[in-house]
Amino acid sequence: MLTREELLRWVDTQADATVQLWRELVRLESPSADKAAIDELAGKLESYLQGMGMQTQKHPFPRAGAGLSAWTAEGELPPILLLGHYDTVHPKGAFGEDPFVIDADGHVHGPGVYDMKGGIAAATLVIRALRQAGYTKRQLRLALIGDEEVAHEYSDLGSIEIFRGCAGAAAAFNLESGAINGDVVTGRKGALVARITVHGVAAHAGREPQNGASAIREAARKVLQIEALTDFNGTTYNCGKIEGGIGSNTVPDSCSILVAVRFKANSDYENALQALTAIAADNEDPRVTAEFKQLALFNAMEKTSKTDALFALYQNACEKLGCRRPEQIYTGGCSDAAYTAMLGIPTLCGAGVRGEFNHTLKEYAIVSSVVEQAKKILLTILDLPDEF
Repeated sequence: MLTREELLRWVDTQADATVQLWRELVRLESPSADKAAIDELAGKLESYLQGMGMQTQKHPFPRAGAGLSAWTAEGELPPILLLGHYDTVHPKGAFGEDPFVIDADGHVHGPGVYDMKGGIAAATLVIRALRQAGYTKRQLRLALIGDEEVAHEYSDLGSIEIFRGCAGAAAAFNLESGAINGDVVTGRKGALVARITVHGVAAHAGREPQNGASAIREAARKVLQIEALTDFNGTTYNCGKIEGGIGSNTVPDSCSILVAVRFKANSDYENALQALTAIAADNEDPRVTAEFKQLALFNAMEKTSKTDALFALYQNACEKLGCRRPEQIYTGGCSDAAYTAMLGIPTLCGAGVRGEFNHTLKEYAIVSSVVEQAKKILLTILDLPDEF
């Protein structure tokens, strides 16, 4: 078995191959809504992982791109889980003819280079390195999703079942886009996205307005009720889009509100759901009705009893590598790390490549960080106590 110094030197020799995989993944552009593109990417990754000697399983969905699981042989101790997603937010071609460009500063630009195809490339390097070292103590599992950016809406939340199949793992690393300074996320807010559709009674706004019941009026009333629930230190409510009516001369018979709720604790989710359902049912005019529909859900990422211990191991790994000692981050952004944390698995998130400006055309990642971040996770896994 290789010494750690030998293993780290071997990882350095894999930089070019890892960047090449990263390049291939980015050039296979995969917007969340493009099922065919995501299925193609899942197929490429499946072949790559099989070539690494891993067992694989694709998880197809009628509307969403396929998810993908891969695993090594079982070990004597509970498994290690690596997470990621390969759907991206920009339409194909948004970054030009070549969507993977490395500039003179060592930054790579393109759709998903940072969020989060660089993280997937790093995850494969971690697994290859552990196999190169002859590591068999724990099974290594990789779980990848095709509709994370839309909160699993296209799979009707079905894709999160992939994570539930990983229950019992000792630790999980979500290689989501990493902080530019190397800090790591250990807590995230959850998010509920819902639509309230109001149905009124249409009428001519000039000849017989009294015969109408305005859906827009009732929707406006509900917007005020919903946003009045906001507590900036706790759960926040945002009515981000409202649509209704056909013109100023018609009392509108339909209007919809798109609502996003952000909550700190998963126990707050049920409270938010009940509040929105009650507001949908409360209509000032008896001729008006309203329907509530949950569209998407991200649970909150809450710490487990071992999260701090796992993070301490990660901090030590960073110091051994001569990197800055990271701090813990709590953020309002959501990720799939919530689902492993809900299973009681201590989880570190934002452990992928370092960069900035995800979800924008300025998105970039630091090329060298794909190896650096892989080394941090690699040493953390090797330092994990047997009793963890």
